[in-house]
Amino acid sequence: MVGLAWQCFDYASSWFGQPAALNPKFAGSKDIEGADADLILGDLLLEIKTVSKVRSSHYRAWLRQLLGYALLDYDDRYRIRRVGIWLTRQQQILTVPLARLLSEPFASRDLHETEVVSHLSRLRRQFRDELLRIRNTAPWLLYYDLRGSRPEVPTPTAWTLPLFG
Repeated sequence: MVGLAWQCFDYASSWFGQPAALNPKFAGSKDIEGADADLILGDLLLEIKTVSKVRSSHYRAWLRQLLGYALLDYDDRYRIRRVGIWLTRQQQILTVPLARLLSEPFASRDLHETEVVSHLSRLRRQFRDELLRIRNTAPWLLYYDLRGSRPEVPTPTAWTLPLFG
Protein backbone atom coordinates (compact mmCIF):
# COMPACT_ATOMS: atom_id res chain seq x y z
CA MET A 1 0.00 0.00 0.00
CA VAL A 2 2.83 2.38 0.81
CA GLY A 3 4.40 1.60 -2.57
CA LEU A 4 1.14 2.46 -4.33
CA ALA A 5 0.95 5.75 -2.44
CA TRP A 6 4.50 6.68 -3.52
CA GLN A 7 3.68 5.73 -7.12
CA CYS A 8 0.71 8.05 -6.93
CA PHE A 9 2.89 10.84 -5.55
CA ASP A 10 5.53 10.35 -8.27
CA TYR A 11 2.92 10.17 -10.98
CA ALA A 12 0.63 12.95 -9.83
CA SER A 13 3.00 15.52 -8.35
CA SER A 14 2.60 17.70 -11.45
CA TRP A 15 -1.07 18.10 -10.49
CA PHE A 16 -0.29 19.81 -7.20
CA GLY A 17 -1.54 23.38 -7.13
CA GLN A 18 -4.26 22.81 -9.75
CA PRO A 19 -7.90 23.36 -8.82
CA ALA A 20 -9.33 20.00 -7.80
CA ALA A 21 -12.80 18.61 -7.16
CA LEU A 22 -13.09 15.23 -5.47
CA ASN A 23 -16.23 13.26 -6.18
CA PRO A 24 -17.82 16.17 -8.10
CA LYS A 25 -21.53 16.23 -8.73
CA PHE A 26 -22.91 17.88 -11.85
CA ALA A 27 -25.89 20.12 -12.55
CA GLY A 28 -27.48 17.21 -14.41
CA SER A 29 -26.70 14.51 -11.84
CA LYS A 30 -30.24 14.64 -10.49
CA ASP A 31 -31.60 13.97 -13.98
CA ILE A 32 -30.21 10.45 -13.92
CA GLU A 33 -30.94 9.68 -10.28
CA GLY A 34 -27.46 10.74 -9.19
CA ALA A 35 -24.05 10.74 -10.84
CA ASP A 36 -20.70 11.75 -9.50
CA ALA A 37 -17.26 11.41 -10.99
CA ASP A 38 -14.01 10.46 -9.28
CA LEU A 39 -11.87 13.54 -9.72
CA ILE A 40 -11.48 16.76 -11.68
CA LEU A 41 -8.04 18.37 -11.84
CA GLY A 42 -7.98 21.67 -13.67
CA ASP A 43 -9.85 20.97 -16.91
CA LEU A 44 -9.28 17.17 -16.71
CA LEU A 45 -12.13 14.86 -15.71
CA LEU A 46 -10.37 11.77 -14.40
CA GLU A 47 -11.83 8.33 -13.78
CA ILE A 48 -9.73 6.11 -11.50
CA LYS A 49 -9.71 2.40 -12.35
CA THR A 50 -8.05 -0.46 -10.48
CA VAL A 51 -8.72 -3.38 -12.83
CA SER A 52 -6.04 -6.03 -13.23
CA LYS A 53 -6.75 -6.70 -16.92
CA VAL A 54 -7.80 -3.97 -19.32
CA ARG A 55 -9.86 -4.91 -22.36
CA SER A 56 -10.82 -2.74 -25.32
CA SER A 57 -14.45 -2.97 -24.20
CA HIS A 58 -13.42 -1.29 -20.96
CA TYR A 59 -12.12 1.75 -22.84
CA ARG A 60 -15.38 2.13 -24.77
CA ALA A 61 -17.46 1.90 -21.60
CA TRP A 62 -15.19 4.26 -19.67
CA LEU A 63 -15.18 6.85 -22.46
CA ARG A 64 -18.99 6.69 -22.60
CA GLN A 65 -19.09 7.19 -18.85
CA LEU A 66 -16.72 10.17 -19.02
CA LEU A 67 -18.61 11.74 -21.93
CA GLY A 68 -21.84 11.29 -20.00
CA TYR A 69 -20.35 13.11 -17.02
CA ALA A 70 -19.03 15.90 -19.24
CA LEU A 71 -22.50 16.29 -20.77
CA LEU A 72 -24.11 16.39 -17.31
CA ASP A 73 -22.03 19.48 -16.51
CA TYR A 74 -24.87 21.55 -18.02
CA ASP A 75 -23.65 24.88 -16.67
CA ASP A 76 -19.98 24.22 -17.53
CA ARG A 77 -19.13 24.75 -13.86
CA TYR A 78 -16.02 22.56 -14.08
CA ARG A 79 -14.89 23.69 -17.55
CA ILE A 80 -14.05 20.10 -18.53
CA ARG A 81 -11.95 20.10 -21.71
CA ARG A 82 -10.14 16.78 -21.32
CA VAL A 83 -11.12 13.37 -20.03
CA GLY A 84 -8.82 10.70 -18.73
CA ILE A 85 -8.56 7.25 -17.25
CA TRP A 86 -6.05 6.55 -14.52
CA LEU A 87 -5.15 2.85 -14.57
CA THR A 88 -3.55 2.57 -11.15
CA ARG A 89 -2.31 -1.02 -11.42
CA GLN A 90 -0.80 -0.39 -14.84
CA GLN A 91 0.65 2.96 -13.71
CA GLN A 92 -0.82 4.70 -16.74
CA ILE A 93 -2.93 7.76 -17.29
CA LEU A 94 -4.62 8.05 -20.65
CA THR A 95 -6.08 11.43 -21.55
CA VAL A 96 -7.87 12.74 -24.59
CA PRO A 97 -9.11 16.27 -25.33
CA LEU A 98 -12.88 16.62 -25.62
CA ALA A 99 -12.14 18.45 -28.87
CA ARG A 100 -10.92 15.16 -30.33
CA LEU A 101 -13.88 13.17 -29.02
CA LEU A 102 -16.38 15.75 -30.26
CA SER A 103 -14.82 16.18 -33.71
CA GLU A 104 -16.44 14.36 -36.57
CA PRO A 105 -14.85 10.98 -37.28
CA PHE A 106 -11.97 11.32 -39.72
CA ALA A 107 -12.02 15.11 -39.41
CA SER A 108 -8.87 16.81 -40.63
CA ARG A 109 -8.50 18.77 -37.38
CA ASP A 110 -9.69 18.89 -33.80
CA LEU A 111 -12.21 21.53 -32.81
CA HIS A 112 -10.92 24.92 -31.65
CA GLU A 113 -11.65 25.89 -28.01
CA THR A 114 -14.53 28.21 -28.98
CA GLU A 115 -16.00 25.47 -31.17
CA VAL A 116 -15.70 22.99 -28.29
CA VAL A 117 -17.59 25.31 -25.93
CA SER A 118 -20.32 25.90 -28.51
CA HIS A 119 -20.54 22.20 -29.42
CA LEU A 120 -20.63 21.17 -25.75
CA SER A 121 -23.41 23.67 -24.99
CA ARG A 122 -25.54 22.30 -27.80
CA LEU A 123 -24.85 18.66 -26.87
CA ARG A 124 -25.60 19.34 -23.20
CA ARG A 125 -28.96 20.89 -24.07
CA GLN A 126 -29.81 17.92 -26.29
CA PHE A 127 -28.69 15.47 -23.60
CA ARG A 128 -30.75 17.26 -20.92
CA ASP A 129 -33.81 17.34 -23.20
CA GLU A 130 -33.47 13.63 -23.95
CA LEU A 131 -33.11 12.77 -20.26
CA LEU A 132 -36.24 14.77 -19.49
CA ARG A 133 -38.08 13.00 -22.29
CA ILE A 134 -37.03 9.64 -20.84
CA ARG A 135 -38.07 10.72 -17.35
CA ASN A 136 -41.52 11.59 -18.68
CA THR A 137 -42.03 8.51 -20.85
CA ALA A 138 -39.87 5.68 -19.46
CA PRO A 139 -38.45 6.66 -16.05
CA TRP A 140 -37.25 3.14 -15.22
CA LEU A 141 -34.52 3.53 -17.85
CA LEU A 142 -32.83 6.08 -15.60
CA TYR A 143 -31.80 3.24 -13.28
CA TYR A 144 -29.10 2.37 -15.79
CA ASP A 145 -25.85 4.09 -14.99
CA LEU A 146 -23.55 5.74 -17.51
CA ARG A 147 -21.51 2.56 -17.94
CA GLY A 148 -24.62 0.64 -18.94
CA SER A 149 -24.78 -1.29 -15.69
CA ARG A 150 -28.06 -1.71 -13.93
CA PRO A 151 -28.13 -1.57 -10.14
CA GLU A 152 -30.27 -4.10 -8.32
CA VAL A 153 -33.70 -2.54 -8.44
CA PRO A 154 -36.98 -4.36 -8.78
CA THR A 155 -37.95 -4.02 -12.43
CA PRO A 156 -40.02 -6.21 -14.72
CA THR A 157 -37.99 -8.32 -17.15
CA ALA A 158 -39.28 -6.27 -20.08
CA TRP A 159 -37.51 -3.22 -18.67
CA THR A 160 -34.03 -4.75 -18.58
CA LEU A 161 -33.00 -3.51 -22.01
CA PRO A 162 -29.33 -3.27 -23.03
CA LEU A 163 -29.01 0.49 -23.46
CA PHE A 164 -25.33 0.64 -24.22
CA GLY A 165 -23.85 -2.11 -26.34
